[in-house]
Amino acid sequence: SHMINLWGNLKMVQAAGKTNPATIIKTTRATLFPKSRIITTDQYISAVQPFAEVDSIGMKLDLVQQTLDLLSQVHGY
Repeated sequence: SHMINLWGNLKMVQAAGKTNPATIIKTTRATLFPKSRIITTDQYISAVQPFAEVDSIGMKLDLVQQTLDLLSQVHGY
C-alpha cells in the first residue's frame, strides 16, 4: 500500500469533535497511510489538549475512527 514519510518539526492538529477535545500532536517523524487514513510513528510524541498533556514513544492515529493509541512509556500530565 502507498505511504508517505514525513519528517522535521511535525505538528498535527485535530479539531474538537463530538467525542474528542481539540488535540495538537507534535513529533519529528511519522508515516501517513492515505488509503486507510492512519498515521504512525515510533518516535517521541507529545499530545496536548485543553486540560491534558501526554508524552509517549510511538503512536497510531486513526483519522477514520478518531482514535489515538499511545504505544510505550506513556506519561500524562
